[in-house]
Amino acid sequence: MMAKILAPYIASILLVGVMPTDISLFDGVAAGATPPAIRRLVPSPHRASLPIKGTVAGSTPHKTDLAAYGPKINAASAIVIDAYSGATLYTKNPDEARPIGSISKLMAMLVFLDSGVKLDGQAQFLAEDVIAGGKMYLSPGATLSVRDLLKSAVIASDNSAVLSLVRLTGLTREQFVARMNEKAKELGLRDTSFADPTGLSSSNLSSARDITAFLAAARLSPVLAPLMQTETATIETSAGPVGLPSTDSLLTTGINGGVVEGGKTGYIPEAGYCVTSSFYKNGGRIYVVVLGAETPEGRFRDAAALANWAFSTFTWPSAR
Repeated sequence: MMAKILAPYIASILLVGVMPTDISLFDGVAAGATPPAIRRLVPSPHRASLPIKGTVAGSTPHKTDLAAYGPKINAASAIVIDAYSGATLYTKNPDEARPIGSISKLMAMLVFLDSGVKLDGQAQFLAEDVIAGGKMYLSPGATLSVRDLLKSAVIASDNSAVLSLVRLTGLTREQFVARMNEKAKELGLRDTSFADPTGLSSSNLSSARDITAFLAAARLSPVLAPLMQTETATIETSAGPVGLPSTDSLLTTGINGGVVEGGKTGYIPEAGYCVTSSFYKNGGRIYVVVLGAETPEGRFRDAAALANWAFSTFTWPSAR
C-alpha cells in the first residue's frame, strides 16, 4: 500500500527533480501553526488519488531572496526537498550513488514492519545476532519486547539489534536484503542498492535524492516516525533497563525557531558522516540529506545550515 502511495511521488523526483504535491505527509497545517502530532502520520487519500502531472499551482514554496543560492557546505553530496510539493530547493551532487552507512536501516525497518512480526511480542537477543561495528546495547540471552528491540535499532542504531529483528522475520539475511532491494524497486529508486541490512557494507549505495523518498516512507509509518524523533529512551530487558541515546545530535541542538522531526544518521569510513532529517517551521516542511561529511559534527552543521537557509529564503503558502 505504501509503495502505491509513494510511487508516483518518487517517479516525479527522478524524472524532473520535483515531487508532486499530490502526496502530503500532513494535511491541513496553517503557516505558523504547531506541527501535527507525529503519531498521527497518515497518507492523504484525497491527494494521493489526484492525477500526477507535476506540482499543483500555488503549492510550492516561494523564494523571497532570489540571490540566495544556499550555504557553502563541506559534505560531498546534499539535497533539500520541500516535503509538500517535492520542489528541489538545493542540490549538491544529488544523484551520485554513494555508501550511506546506517541510513540503510530506514529501509531495513520498513521491510521488517512489512513482515508482520508482532511488536508487542517477546524476543530473545541471541549471541548469533552479535556483529562487530558500532555500539551494542543488548546482552546476549536477554529477553525484551520486539518493540524495544526496534527502538534499539532505530534510536541507538544498534547493528546487532537489526540482525536480531531480521532473524525474527524468519528470512535469512540474504533473503531479507533481497526484500530491501525489491522494496527499493517498488519505490522506483534508481540509485539505491543494498548488500546488508545494517549499513556496515560499503556496497549499500544510494543518492541524496533517493534517500528523501525512503525518509518520506519511514515518516508515513506510525511506528518509525516517533522513534526517529526520540532523543533518548529507556527499555526494559530481562538483564535490566537499558538507556538508548539517539545518534542524531540535531534532535538536541535544533535549528533556528523550527522543529527537528528526525531521520537517521550513518557512518562507515567509505561513506563519511551522513544524516537525513525532516524539519518543520512556519508551515513549511523540508527533507534534508547530507552525505560524505568529514566529521560527525560537520554533517549536523551542514544539515542545520541548509535547513536554516531554506526557511529564511523561502516562504510557504498559508494553508496545506
